[in-house]
Amino acid sequence: MTDPNRATAEHLCSLGEDLPTHLAAMFPDIAAKCKRNRELIAKWKEAGSFDLPVDDPSAFYSGEYWTRESFRLYPCVQPGGVVQVGEYPPPAPEWLGFYPLLEGLWGALGEKPKTLLDVGCGCGSLVGHARRQDIDACGVDVSAHAIDNAVENARGHIALADIRVPGEVRAAEVVTATDLMEHIHETDLDGVIDSLLRLTERSLCLCICVSRVPSQEWVHEPGTPVPLERAWVAVSGHVTLHPSEWWRKRFASRMGAKFGIDWPAMYRFAEFMALHPALKAVESWGPANILILSRAA
Repeated sequence: MTDPNRATAEHLCSLGEDLPTHLAAMFPDIAAKCKRNRELIAKWKEAGSFDLPVDDPSAFYSGEYWTRESFRLYPCVQPGGVVQVGEYPPPAPEWLGFYPLLEGLWGALGEKPKTLLDVGCGCGSLVGHARRQDIDACGVDVSAHAIDNAVENARGHIALADIRVPGEVRAAEVVTATDLMEHIHETDLDGVIDSLLRLTERSLCLCICVSRVPSQEWVHEPGTPVPLERAWVAVSGHVTLHPSEWWRKRFASRMGAKFGIDWPAMYRFAEFMALHPALKAVESWGPANILILSRAA
């Protein structure tokens, strides 16, 4: 149960306000952050934007992004223009949910592949779980920190590579890309889509963070500052947010007659996700987020 005194102290601190004497005595760890937050808020307001290296993926997905003990501080703009300091927790290097997710994916596709490539693999969690299922799986990611800190079963099977630049990445029967496309600038999308399709021998399976209402749709233009009101999106590395239909049309414009949207597999996979107790709570991986393309016979 949340301590109401701590919640009050954290709220005041997020606004950059000094804590009342009794709260400062109760929570010295929070009180120590108030001055820092006040200075950050003043800096952001003066600049009118959020300084974040979203144009340089290798710098953005550095050790700070992946270290669980650190938080990436960002401006959180509330109604009325009030600016608070938000704390974005980095993603976990390992996620046990990938094991049942892969089982559901094989059921949706009709069979388990012999080879798999995970693009944007992070520390290799999905690759590790696939290898436990006796699949010859490998992965690539732009983050050197993630590759250097590969999880068990993925060590030696994930490599540093920028999917925006065609390179020596091997093709696979099934290519996966979970939470990748929204991290790619729109100006780079066609090249990335072409690379994904080229590497896919049978099926390309994507989970994309999409905009669900018009106010969430946003595209960050490289070389421009991040507006304060969009910092909550950019802090996670999301630079291209569009609805599901937009993504389907974008992929369709690149795949020609070689691939088709595999609607039956998408329905089966979405149903599995919606019914699985550990996966149905993952809001960003619902039916609207799933896109499966299969190579034409």
